[in-house]
Amino acid sequence: MPVAKPPYFRRGFTLIELLVVIAIIAILIGILLPALAKARQVSKQTKCLSNQRQIGFALQMYMNTFQEWIPREGVETTAPWRPRVRLPWCIALRPFLDDRCDHNVDLEDDFKGAPYYWDPARPADRFHNIHYVVNAMPFLNETAIDTAAGNDWRRRRGYTPFRRLPFPHMIVYLTCFADDPDGSVLQGNPQTDLAIGQFYDLWSPAQINPNSTDLRIAPTRHGSGANAVFLDGHAEFKLKKFLTTPANWNDGFHGVILNPRNPPG
Repeated sequence: MPVAKPPYFRRGFTLIELLVVIAIIAILIGILLPALAKARQVSKQTKCLSNQRQIGFALQMYMNTFQEWIPREGVETTAPWRPRVRLPWCIALRPFLDDRCDHNVDLEDDFKGAPYYWDPARPADRFHNIHYVVNAMPFLNETAIDTAAGNDWRRRRGYTPFRRLPFPHMIVYLTCFADDPDGSVLQGNPQTDLAIGQFYDLWSPAQINPNSTDLRIAPTRHGSGANAVFLDGHAEFKLKKFLTTPANWNDGFHGVILNPRNPPG
């Protein structure tokens, strides 16, 4: 006569069943993790593009306000008669992005309060609160860049009249900044927003060359490419090949401008 089982008895999982369940869970995790990682990447790319579109809109407002001048490379000057001439792009555009500042007074917050200049896909470091660099490439003709610009800021592409640019919708104005974990791009410890802002520009072909040790853009920040603002103010995602081709940085405004006219800052 069989022995009756107690009413509370329940059959448990066998070892094989438990291993099968664990294997299924592992497979599902393996399938889901790449999808989640890609979703995070797309989210960061979208946020970066949103920030760049804000910058592009600020650029358009700046041009509308200051007779179509485009702020680009900037310089810190202590000249008492014109202390705020040729403002860096990030200083010139900030009043159109942040109602806490204007063109005469900076917030002096090291851009810590400027989320519109941040790229969430860029690895964080303690040096940079600006994650974009502007096009100050001084082309002398269709192919040659002024090699003296590295030692003379006046030769870099500063404020440019929009009406003199033949194809502004095709030429990069600004794109994602490369990693700089040791802060070497800043060349020291700048103390003011004006001093900080002057470092976020490009003037050498090596700075867009992916094989160069002086690469200053991040052409694969968002996978196969990076976001970019163009000289007409629109922003879009561009592939690495586009961003590392010098012709796409040539604004067509050729020659050396040693004493450029500047709009009010």
